[in-house]
Amino acid sequence: MRWSNDVLRATPHQVLDDVGSDSPTVPERFSIAFFCNANKDTVLDCLPGCCTEQDPSKYEPVNAHEYITGRLAGTISA
Repeated sequence: MRWSNDVLRATPHQVLDDVGSDSPTVPERFSIAFFCNANKDTVLDCLPGCCTEQDPSKYEPVNAHEYITGRLAGTISA
């Protein structure tokens, strides 16, 4: 989202537990998590063509390592 200035949105993901569901319309599912990150030294900044004077970048540039470290730190309660 940062690279595209929210033109391309991150997909929300959620795994639902179907325990207790006897519905024949709910097929058995398998999920495989796949995550990819930019190289740690990459600057996450709006790509050319995704922002204009009328639609400026919504995000400040940030180093990929600092960004992912900050996001992960936010998942841990102190």
